[in-house]
Amino acid sequence: RYYIFIFLCLFISIFSWYYVICFNNVYPGIKMEWIKSSITFIIIMQIISIIIVLLEATLRALSFHYKSEKLYKFKKLLS
Repeated sequence: RYYIFIFLCLFISIFSWYYVICFNNVYPGIKMEWIKSSITFIIIMQIISIIIVLLEATLRALSFHYKSEKLYKFKKLLS
């Protein structure tokens, strides 16, 4: 089962790199713009993940501090 998963991940990675290389060879002027937008997207996704984790931690701490089961259930709903 793990071998199938590893093989599938490897296959998808190789196919993705092939697609990226072909795209960059066909449109060489867009290469830098593509890299910039990819880095920007990765940074934005990381920031969103950090905000969600901080929100969940804050809601959990507040629910324990105020002994509110509703806040705790809302926190579980977010995660």
